[in-house]
Amino acid sequence: MVKKLFLLVLPFFSMCMAFSQEVSSGPRIEFETKEHEFGEIRRFSPAMCEFVFRNTGDEVLRISSVRTSNVSAVAELSSETINPGERGKITVRYCTGIIGKFARTITVSSNATNKRVILKINGFIQNTFQRQKKNGKWGVVKDGTKTIIPFEYDTIWQIDKDGYAVASKNGKIGIIDTANRIIIPFLYTEVNTYGSFPAISYFDSEGFAQLKKQGKWGIVNKRNQAIIPFIYDGIFCAGDNISALFFNKRAFSADNGHSYTKKDGKWVVINKSNQIVKSFD
Repeated sequence: MVKKLFLLVLPFFSMCMAFSQEVSSGPRIEFETKEHEFGEIRRFSPAMCEFVFRNTGDEVLRISSVRTSNVSAVAELSSETINPGERGKITVRYCTGIIGKFARTITVSSNATNKRVILKINGFIQNTFQRQKKNGKWGVVKDGTKTIIPFEYDTIWQIDKDGYAVASKNGKIGIIDTANRIIIPFLYTEVNTYGSFPAISYFDSEGFAQLKKQGKWGIVNKRNQAIIPFIYDGIFCAGDNISALFFNKRAFSADNGHSYTKKDGKWVVINKSNQIVKSFD
């Protein structure tokens, strides 16, 4: 009887073992941790973490995609193929321009038996500099307690990633720093910004600002010296940025330190010597 029972059970165990071997074969991705808590971060400070993983399977691991849930997070994969037993990593950088709590996910897709893995990052971005209004005037407070820019301005724009702010007095705007030093005097009516919100800048990488006064646009440096004279109806791009202008249903782009400007109703591309590089009729 025992012998017959053994003979009946043996095929069942053989099937289980075969099924187990079939499930466990192939690549498998295993992360050391699937979540990273940044904690409190100062605005515009670097935020980077790494997710380390290993191929614990017996075949080559091929990662097909690493996607973040929001453009504020950027993920970089060390290698798309990982041999059995080897390690890889995913480096995640987060843009800390937006104040407040954040939670993002990174979805990793591969040919592993666990085809999709979701990683998480969390944190809270502090605003080191807070614009506040008191008795009808604007100023800036650091860390919620210390006044660093006195309450004497009609308006104050967002402090950019380099520590500059556009402020206004008596209907004119200028650019100040967080020590309340006047970088660009209060002579202008408009200013263009570089970059994308919230990581904007009022100066480009060479220290040039696009400003408007008396109805015309020009470019000045941080000593308020005119690099491009104030003779243009509009200005679109400057410095080392690359931009595009749609005009008469045609797209144009400028780089290598060129700027789009508009004079007498026509757009032209000029360099920093105010020489016309290209004109559009």
